[in-house]
Amino acid sequence: MKVHIQQGKAEMSPGTKEAVLEKIHLALARLNHRITTLDIRLDDLNSPNGGADKRCVLEADLMQRGRLVVDVSDEDVLTAVTRAAHRLARRVADEFERSRDLRRLGPRLTHHRTANHQEPPDAASEQCPPSQMEPPRPVKSV
Repeated sequence: MKVHIQQGKAEMSPGTKEAVLEKIHLALARLNHRITTLDIRLDDLNSPNGGADKRCVLEADLMQRGRLVVDVSDEDVLTAVTRAAHRLARRVADEFERSRDLRRLGPRLTHHRTANHQEPPDAASEQCPPSQMEPPRPVKSV
């Protein structure tokens, strides 16, 4: 997995950068073979005002699946990174779990339908053959 970090207005020390990478690698360790490229964008939305203004956007290119994007804002940059990384890990796992289930169950569902499927009886097949039909009853006149 290739990792790129882009900083906006957020100033980060080298120690903070290392902490960000560590949190990303810990959260995505079991899924890093599924991700080809991970772009990390960190930004301080309203730097002097405080509040939940540290933003972390993670964009992951998945193997043969496209791109997933996660956007989290928080008061602390490391908290935003941690939350975003865990959210991305869940989404990547869900994406591959869903496709695995479809691959695994798809042929079974098709086979199940064809093996146990019975055509609904139509009106023609429910009628008795002419040889087994009762003769018409005579009508009484009054």
